[in-house]
Amino acid sequence: MEIEIVEAVMRDPRDPEAPPRPLVLRAGYSANAEIIIEKRENVLLIPERVVTYSGDTARVTAVLPDGTTEERIIQTGLSDALHVEVVSGLEEGMKVQEKPLPQIQ
Repeated sequence: MEIEIVEAVMRDPRDPEAPPRPLVLRAGYSANAEIIIEKRENVLLIPERVVTYSGDTARVTAVLPDGTTEERIIQTGLSDALHVEVVSGLEEGMKVQEKPLPQIQ
């Protein structure tokens, strides 16, 4: 895999209006990086926390217009660990139910 540096600049957090300066790395510096493996736009996203995984199967509980619920098998796509792309199994505008919180004894 070839890595391409798209932007390498320093920004002064004390002065967000200051223009970025060319990056000079020295031993002992620390850095933060955002690595984008793949990017998609205009996709259906739901919170990762509402999905239940069992083997290769992903399920959610959909809330139907009459208020009843129905378990749906969905096909997932990309995930950032907070949100997951839904490729099929749900339509835009549908509601999904949160998982119940665990009881503390």
